Parts: sequence; C-alpha cells; structure tokens
Amino acid sequence: MIFLLGASDPEMAEIARVATAAGHTVRHAQSGGRRVHPGNAYRADADAYGDVYVECGPSAPVATVVDHHNPGDPGWGSPPEEYLRGSSLGQVLVLLGLEATPTQRLIAAADHCLAAAYAGQCPGVDPEELLAFRCESRAAFQRRPVADVSADIAASIELLQAVGKPVVDVRYAGTLPELPEAAARCGVAAIYRIHDDRSGRWKVGIIGAGAGTVPGTEPVAAFLRGEGAARDLVDLYGDPVRGYAGGYEVDP
Repeated sequence: MIFLLGASDPEMAEIARVATAAGHTVRHAQSGGRRVHPGNAYRADADAYGDVYVECGPSAPVATVVDHHNPGDPGWGSPPEEYLRGSSLGQVLVLLGLEATPTQRLIAAADHCLAAAYAGQCPGVDPEELLAFRCESRAAFQRRPVADVSADIAASIELLQAVGKPVVDVRYAGTLPELPEAAARCGVAAIYRIHDDRSGRWKVGIIGAGAGTVPGTEPVAAFLRGEGAARDLVDLYGDPVRGYAGGYEVDP
C-alpha cells in the first residue's frame, strides 16, 4: 500500500517507520511543492495519491482514511479509554494487524488526549512513564538537556496552579515554556494566544481540557460556541472530548 502522510510530528514519524518496516511505501502530502503543515494538510496538491490517507485531504478518491481531527473521521470523538482506536497511530497498527508496543501506546495517548493520559485515563499508559518519555523526546527535538525541559514544565505548572482555577487565561501573560505539557500535567486548561507565522494571523486556543480531566469537556464546548475568549474569533475548530479548540482573530 501507499501511505500518504500529513504534517510532520512525532506520531507521524512513528507511522512512517511502522509502515516502511511492514514493506509499504510512504509518501508525504505536499502543497506548492513543500510538505504540508497543520494549516494546509487538508488542502494538499490534487495530484497526490495514496491507498491510505493519514491526516491529510487531497481532492482525490480516498480508499482508506486514518484520522481523528474532523467529524466523520474514524477516530473522531474517541474517549480516552479508546485512545488507540482514536489515534492515527493506533488506526494504522490495526490496519497492519500489529499490536501496540509500550512506547507506541505513549505516543498514541499523548497525541490523542494528552491531559487525559496524564490523569491516568488511558489504559496501559502510566503517567510517570509518559512524563519521562515526553521530556526525553521533547529535549531531543529541541536539542536541549532533559533537565532543562523538565525545569520549564515545573515552572509553568507552578504558575498555572497559583491561579487556583481549572481554566487559566494566559493570553497576555508572556511566554510560558512548555505550556501544553504543563497544563496537561497539572490538570488545568489554559487559554493561549500565539502568532501563526504561516497564515499571518493571531490564533487563540484552549488546551488541557477534555473527557477524563478535571476541567472536563465544557470549557472546549463553550469555546466552540463562541463564548468567552472565543468571542469574535473566526474559523473555530476543536474537539471537546479530546480537549482542545482554537480560532483566529479578525484583523482590525
């Protein structure tokens, strides 16, 4: 089979490794001659082809879809206890008739529902092992010592917990290093604001919530209804079960 892969991330790298090791061909979806990124993965070049489309959406006939980002995807809305069925890596493993290794379970849970995984809601995933794995993998990606990454997570956790609320708005609090990891680890949902260099727009989002977490699904559901920090945003997206949402500010 030919696997056509979307934007690069640790889960996609493992999918590429698994598919290649099983004797299949791996190609990367492109847009304008470059590999797609999260902002254009579903607008890939129309001449792209694959037997299995993983988190990308060229306008060609699709034999098999592996994804969990959009309504109708095989993994859409899968709860934490079904993270393997929900995650793209887990779907590929099932497709290939393979059992997930302990490391693959960590990768799949982190990608599908990081906060719930840290809350112990993903069978076969130990939160402490997940933290160690995430610190090591993020340190390797950033080419920094593991101790520095761990210290950044701890510092951001301290700031988030000091607020004493299940949802913390840090849009104008400056840069909190390793914010996604810190929020997920300490059971606090965080509302953030970053500049999307690819689109040139400011993005506002929420992370750290979802099924099986202390904040639960409602903060994301409210965001998707356009309430609170999401008021006046456009192009809203997200999944209350997985615990994330985002949208874009309109240029003044």
